[in-house]
Amino acid sequence: MSEPVDQKSLLIAALFIVVGCVLHILACTVIDDTFYPLLIMAMYLIAPLPLFLCAPSDSSFLEDNSGFETLGNFIIGMFGVSGPCLTFVLLHNSLINDGAAVVSFLGGFFVVGAVYIIKRKQSSDDMGF
Repeated sequence: MSEPVDQKSLLIAALFIVVGCVLHILACTVIDDTFYPLLIMAMYLIAPLPLFLCAPSDSSFLEDNSGFETLGNFIIGMFGVSGPCLTFVLLHNSLINDGAAVVSFLGGFFVVGAVYIIKRKQSSDDMGF
């Protein structure tokens, strides 16, 4: 079993998620008066779920679970690309304005950065660094 993520990395990741969510809410309320940037935030928050659900485990239930991990990586990529692409689709259809698209895109970077921090720390703990 892998070691838990240290407290500093967890606090930084939580800060990134909070900043990303606040930016999406600001895109909804202050910059644009629609709820569409919340749909983009939902894509970013759903994206890392397969990372935790399809992660390799130490159980002996399945010896070769590479197909399960591959499916999880595909779903992560699908949702990860859907977030920024949905921003551009909503902007193209004039459902959100330019400012809301930029702020929503920046909020997505913060949420993705939080997931990257947690995953990077877990993989470095597994390698013994």
